[in-house]
Amino acid sequence: MAIHKNAFSKYSLLALAFFGLICFIAAKTLLTAHPSDSNLLLTFQEKKSEYEQLLVQFQTDDLVDQVTLNSSRDYSLGENEEFKKYQQALKDLGVVEVFNSGNGKSNIWFVISSTSLRGRKGLAYINNPEYKTHIAFYTVNSTDDTKRLPRDGDQSSDTFYVPIEDNWYIFYEEFGD
Repeated sequence: MAIHKNAFSKYSLLALAFFGLICFIAAKTLLTAHPSDSNLLLTFQEKKSEYEQLLVQFQTDDLVDQVTLNSSRDYSLGENEEFKKYQQALKDLGVVEVFNSGNGKSNIWFVISSTSLRGRKGLAYINNPEYKTHIAFYTVNSTDDTKRLPRDGDQSSDTFYVPIEDNWYIFYEEFGD
């Protein structure tokens, strides 16, 4: 069976175009910039009461310590009415994950943007005074220019905080090697 020269060229160009499209989508997904601090501040100001409501709900729920749009620790996926409420609240706020980190639930992070290469960014409620005095608690004026942020070479990741009000912060966590 002979392959016509023009047919091979058409298929080659089609395959090349498809490959290019896949590479473009992958690069855009992996390298998408996080929202600016000013956008996060505006989001917080517009939806402060909803964030505070989710904060209280999460802090008083003894059955969960992390919820993402697709799963949770301790709730079975989609089977529990509480989990469905969490999912809806996350969607309404544009949050992809909410979690606490040790010391009870005094510190809660609301992840709004997460990429595999550039870390994650969002809002944090930090109510534990000891955490705020931790050596790796970097308070900065802005997280928009990530190249200017201080680094601790001994850490596998660094997290930077921009104070908003009271115990609320914008955070940016940069993943290490």
